[in-house]
Amino acid sequence: MKDFRPVDADHLILQAQKPTRYVGGEVNAIQKDLRAAEVTWALAFPDVYEVGMSNLGFRVLYHVLNRRPETAAERTFMPWTDMAGMMRKAGMPLFTLESRAPVRDFDIVGITLQFELCYTTVLGLLDLAGIPLLAKDRRRDDPLVIGGGPCAYSPEPVAPFFDLFVVGEAEEVVHEINDLFLAWKREGGSREELLWELAEIRGVYVPSLFDYDFEHGGPIRAIRPRKPGYTKATRRVVPDLNTAPFYEKPVLPFMQTIHDRLPIEIQRGCTRGCRFCQVGMLTRPTRQRDPKEVLRLAKRGLETTGYEEVSFLSLSAGDYQCLNGMLEDFFEEFAPDKISVGIPSLRTETMNERLAQQIRRVRKGGFTVAPEAASERMRRVINKGNEESDLLHAVETIFGAGWDLVKFYFMIGLPTERDEDVLAIGEVAHKALRMGRKHTNRATIHVGVSTFVPKPFTPFQWEPHLTVSETRRKQRLLREAFGPSRSIDFKYPDAEGSEIEAFLCLGDRRVATAILAAYRMGQVLDGWGEFFSHERWRKAAYEMEKEWGVGLDFFAHRERGRDEILPWDTIDCEVTKPYLWRERERSHDAAEIEVPDCAIVPCHVCGACDYEVVKNRVYDPRDYLHEDGTPYELGPLQLSENARRAAEKDRGTRVVQAVAQGAVALPILAEEQPGPATAAAQRLVAKVGKMEERLAALEAAPQEKKAPEVHAPQHWYRLRYAKTGRAIALSHLETSYAVSRALRRAQLPISFSEGFNPRPRLSFGPALPVGVESEAEYLDLALSEPLLPAELEERLGAQLPAGFRLVEVGEIPRNATALQAAIEAFEYRVAFPAGFACDLPAAVAAFAANGATISRERPASKSKGTRRGARHAHAQVKEVDLKAIVGDLVVDGAREVTFRVRNDPGGSARPTEVIAAVFGGGSVPEGVRIRKESVRFG
Repeated sequence: MKDFRPVDADHLILQAQKPTRYVGGEVNAIQKDLRAAEVTWALAFPDVYEVGMSNLGFRVLYHVLNRRPETAAERTFMPWTDMAGMMRKAGMPLFTLESRAPVRDFDIVGITLQFELCYTTVLGLLDLAGIPLLAKDRRRDDPLVIGGGPCAYSPEPVAPFFDLFVVGEAEEVVHEINDLFLAWKREGGSREELLWELAEIRGVYVPSLFDYDFEHGGPIRAIRPRKPGYTKATRRVVPDLNTAPFYEKPVLPFMQTIHDRLPIEIQRGCTRGCRFCQVGMLTRPTRQRDPKEVLRLAKRGLETTGYEEVSFLSLSAGDYQCLNGMLEDFFEEFAPDKISVGIPSLRTETMNERLAQQIRRVRKGGFTVAPEAASERMRRVINKGNEESDLLHAVETIFGAGWDLVKFYFMIGLPTERDEDVLAIGEVAHKALRMGRKHTNRATIHVGVSTFVPKPFTPFQWEPHLTVSETRRKQRLLREAFGPSRSIDFKYPDAEGSEIEAFLCLGDRRVATAILAAYRMGQVLDGWGEFFSHERWRKAAYEMEKEWGVGLDFFAHRERGRDEILPWDTIDCEVTKPYLWRERERSHDAAEIEVPDCAIVPCHVCGACDYEVVKNRVYDPRDYLHEDGTPYELGPLQLSENARRAAEKDRGTRVVQAVAQGAVALPILAEEQPGPATAAAQRLVAKVGKMEERLAALEAAPQEKKAPEVHAPQHWYRLRYAKTGRAIALSHLETSYAVSRALRRAQLPISFSEGFNPRPRLSFGPALPVGVESEAEYLDLALSEPLLPAELEERLGAQLPAGFRLVEVGEIPRNATALQAAIEAFEYRVAFPAGFACDLPAAVAAFAANGATISRERPASKSKGTRRGARHAHAQVKEVDLKAIVGDLVVDGAREVTFRVRNDPGGSARPTEVIAAVFGGGSVPEGVRIRKESVRFG
């Protein structure tokens, strides 16, 4: 039996650049007794913590598995290079956050494969954990290594490193894997027998059960299954999103993650049919979550985390037809608490005034729109389904609603693309800027242009990727098209990274040779520009070419034939190959118009649905009832000409979009000539008259006058709190996040600042250095309603994270001296480790006689008028006389000293600087424990 003995990592964690990547102990984290659990999972994300904890699927699976009483799941991430280097030097294996147990001790290691450039990091995780890199080298007691996520649909490049892959949606299949593993573990059996049985589960791909026959220097000659009847692994799909398990108490990170908000999935799948979009094909059909369930999950998630923002996630949030009604109810409840909403994926044609007004009710930054292609021809090629007029209308709506910044995302390198299609991106951006300037002189356009990478299971899976030289040429065209405008910011990724992504995405099992070679050359964390090396990757690809006769160009830059065996032909995503080929041919036919969304027109027979269980599931906004029971009212009808033309082309029907001034893309089918209009479509048409009556009543209703804004009173309190244990790894900024969110969880009547981005009125004391304990941290807080200090202490104390403890709460007058200015000095106690060589009394005497100084570099400030790229003045070095600010330095006992540091903004010192200068010869001795004991107020 494995003992799961925790590693002693504190000393390394506190030396890391960002200790909270490794410290654990977050709010809502789950720690079980690993020795008592019958099945243990280490959920691993092959990137750093702040990236992995932004992944919704990773976070949901953590809670899904931990709901099982016999199962324990913990998390681990790839350490940053500083921490990884220290761990290797110390011989410390990769550990989990919750128990700090070695990852190699777990039964199963589940690795999320979110994008191809993480493949070398997968090897880094396994290597640091002490798990054999190749599946064939693992023995019965080694962890079962499972891959999942989008890249599991094309797993062959990393197949030799994994025991199996989960293909599709994992919420249900993980239970079946867990059950079968538990039975195998109890009964005994070989690793091979386990994999043979796991292959019986729908959604499981076991690469060792397939043999590949390669033509040297050419494509795959044949694929031979080793298990009878096991010719493909068919994806798993959760038919109804309302039955999919979801978290109610998500883990709340201490550090700011990439997506630092509460994510709620409102819709899964997309049937728009964009031909470049892999996830749109893989996640069909469209399945919407009940809007009332969305609101319930949002409310519960906010109560248990204290997040300031909720993100409603889907591939196209504007297609969630109850979005406006749901947002109205959301803000009715949460606007007073200044909770904002993020909607990261809006199509141009679903943007409208009502939606914009909803989103900006609390705060606003930039607004992101993804047109993908700028010319009419390219939009038809990719089946984007919108027009330039849609984009410009969206831009005008956004700027008209008060935004200053609009972000666009386009692609270059799409099939059949011409130079005029590339230049059209610049033309559209300038048109958008001119439109924005009609509303505000501060209008700014940010344009991100990525290079298209052909993806498996899309109509473009047979297409070649642009060469690096051609990508650079098109990027130069774009730079010229944008010109020197300061109001248009143009960014694009390196051409080399896109090439390697295509190589890894379109490769077969032979590419594993290059991945292993690249890792052994030092490649890891390739998604980070500072670590990516195109030169090393090309060398690694050459190693592959020497062995197999195929190189980087063969996989990345070659058009594939219709009948060629593709590396992912052992996977069935249920969207058929003939359908994808037909869509590819349509993309090359300039006369073809867009193929409309099958959620609003008759089925295109792509193969994703069975029409009984697996089918489109959407909610009609006209059936939406507000929380008070009143129906959602639609605005004036609008017609989508683009959708009508598309539907007329498709089976003789037309689409009439009954869209409110704020209702989103509500389709109504009507027969224009004999054709297969459905009964559902006829029912929708019958409701149009009732909608018009309702709209007329709305227009006749008197308009309410806006009440004058009333500023809430402010009642101020000063809080003293302690910070110990794992909490000492938090930086000052992370501490402010942790405490601010605890205030929200405590449901205190917080007073907020005014303006577009309201913030809680609170002020923290001077920053406490990472690694220093404290019994005397302070915070000033304003509430909009008075509370007794004892009640405030009780409510907030129950919500503080582990390592935080309220010591004292008191009222202060509104005009009290600001906290930072009120603090006169800090008092510290330092305990040195046993065997510390320094003579403490002698060091104190030397300081009393001679003093000490520290040097602090202060960078020269950049003046407001300095142009970008101008040379700056050299940083200034300031000498700080410690004797002038450090007092009462005395030895207390055999190994402890105490001292006081004056709080002087012009020249104070951190306790670590004092210790290093007086006792450490310029550095803080290892094993020293520092504690702030009290604060003196002036």
